[in-house]
Amino acid sequence: MKPSSVVAVLLLGVAAAVHAGSPPEAYDSRPSMGTLIEMTVSARRMTQARLLLEAGFREASRLDRVMSNWRDDTDLSRFNLR
Repeated sequence: MKPSSVVAVLLLGVAAAVHAGSPPEAYDSRPSMGTLIEMTVSARRMTQARLLLEAGFREASRLDRVMSNWRDDTDLSRFNLR
């Protein structure tokens, strides 16, 4: 999924949450990029909130694989070695 698609999906989830009142929330935290990332996502249905949460963590993982300077195997680390 493209980063712009993830943002669009997350914004749709937020818009749905604002419209619905008190929607269910999905929360999780995972290590990534040398820190702990915490996300809370609201959506009309808990299944949708969990899907949006997973999409957010997939994007964070993708960015970590490309841009992390904490890992030796990323594009950024390889670039910095040159």
